[in-house]
Amino acid sequence: MVQPQLSEIRPTIGKVCAALSVIVALVLGSRMVLADSGDLANRDPFGVATGAPASVAYRRWMPLMREAGVKWARLGVSWRGIEPKRGVWNFQKLDSMIRVGAANGMYLDGLFLYNAPWINSNTHTFPMHHLRAWSKYVSKLVAHTRGKVDYYEVWNEPESFAAGGTAAEYGRLVRASYDVAKQANPHVRIGLSVHCVDVVYLQEAIQAGAVNHFDFICVHPYEVLGMVQHGWEGDYMSIVPTIRKMLAVYDPAKVNVPIWITEEGEQIGSYGATVTSQTRDIVKGYVMGIAEGFARIEWYQAMDGASAGMGLLTRNGYRRPAYRALQTTTRYIGAIPNYQGWVLLNHRDYGFIFKGAQGNVLFTWARPGNIDWIRFSGSVRIVDPATGMTRNLAAGTPLCLTNAPMLVVGVSARLAAEARYDKTQPFPWGGNYSHAASVSIRMGDPNHDRGLHQLNPNRSSTAANVYGTTARLCNDGSGHVMQCFEVDPNFISFRPRHVNITITARRNKRNTPAGFVVGYESTTGLKHNGAGGWWTIPGNNRWYTHTFKLSDAEFVGMWAYNFDINSDRPNKGGYYIKKIVVTK
Repeated sequence: MVQPQLSEIRPTIGKVCAALSVIVALVLGSRMVLADSGDLANRDPFGVATGAPASVAYRRWMPLMREAGVKWARLGVSWRGIEPKRGVWNFQKLDSMIRVGAANGMYLDGLFLYNAPWINSNTHTFPMHHLRAWSKYVSKLVAHTRGKVDYYEVWNEPESFAAGGTAAEYGRLVRASYDVAKQANPHVRIGLSVHCVDVVYLQEAIQAGAVNHFDFICVHPYEVLGMVQHGWEGDYMSIVPTIRKMLAVYDPAKVNVPIWITEEGEQIGSYGATVTSQTRDIVKGYVMGIAEGFARIEWYQAMDGASAGMGLLTRNGYRRPAYRALQTTTRYIGAIPNYQGWVLLNHRDYGFIFKGAQGNVLFTWARPGNIDWIRFSGSVRIVDPATGMTRNLAAGTPLCLTNAPMLVVGVSARLAAEARYDKTQPFPWGGNYSHAASVSIRMGDPNHDRGLHQLNPNRSSTAANVYGTTARLCNDGSGHVMQCFEVDPNFISFRPRHVNITITARRNKRNTPAGFVVGYESTTGLKHNGAGGWWTIPGNNRWYTHTFKLSDAEFVGMWAYNFDINSDRPNKGGYYIKKIVVTK
């Protein structure tokens, strides 16, 4: 795991601008955003995002988000809504959203979003042949919202919503947007957008033209957050450090720009997410996101839209337990969180300490499937984020920990000092592998991980005992044709490297050919068959070992894994895997 960049990013422009912003807010009775103004609320990390269907209900959800302690909202008004016909400008909806946001004490950030229908019927296409019209739209929008909306993200997930547009095209679009936006408002801040945590796409866009033409970076780590419920907290804590490693190489002047999450969330009923997991993970997402250095975190979404189950609120305004959990979190952390550091309780349970208005506040939980007990040297107060209920706990009384986060208010200064020390150390992920010669996994039930983890092992394979040897059965004919693995980012992340993946396997059917390929994250993105081609397991009577040699590995964990073992289709024959070792 790379060392977290845990220092808070505090953009500034000058004391005069800061003073003016405060005076304007006091005179008008509502807070207006001057980017990097120094206003304390500009450092408030709590935000929400909405899709187009839910954005129309902003009058309903904005007051409730204010009650939850949320200060930021991501707007989704597209070019087609601003300029529905060439030369016809319509800011009515946007102006209304700004007014309602100001009335509720909310700051707004926006997007330069998609194509105009009068240019191309497919609005999810980069307007590369119409940059003059695009630039006019950007200029008009930025000038119109100057002093009200001064953070803009260029496009939304360009890999997914650009109809095959390339990273190079996106880089040129960002450069054009940045130049014209700064002319319209020198204080505006322009952000790069990316799907999930696609660091390679960011790198390619920067190299193609976006270099030194952005002020912040936006990621959407849905998949990485989803793995937190399986115990992959270390992977989530590596997002900001990995991006900063990339910036240090490809755009050093921007290495310390703010990094935002402008979308993350869980849809109840999808990919195993439940009301319970959503409630747990919203607390973990905000707490760990703030801890690793995200300047802003915007949960998707405030209210259910086209996809029911993602909102903090249902379509009829019912407050889900995740809403209560967020409200409890903001109440105890405060608007400007003062993060102290992390600790391992009992040498295994994660804890994150903040200094709040009521003293030191610890957020802690046990690993998935485990129950643990901890004791405190002094009396503390226990808060359940899901309900907001509180109870006192006397000194020395055991507290039962599960995977559901708990707040402990009033922990000792000694524990806070330990957290401040750990803050500067590599974040652990079942051990510290920053100087290890290799990482490995011994397959079984459960797997024995040493810096190498299998994604959802029971969904992609079956535990087995083969002649007294623990293993996992893969590609067993039931559709389980791919197994995914993540390397501890402390061991290796981002920098292109030569990597060897050594796999010990055997067939599970006599006289049946079996084998697989290895796909991996490379300097040019995910390679599905780029590690020496297909390996056929030679025989039936013993374990065989084969090494796949990667010459261009660039592990960034975009999809919450770094490499996969893939048999293409079930009829390629089943096989057992006993052990995998990764060396660099």
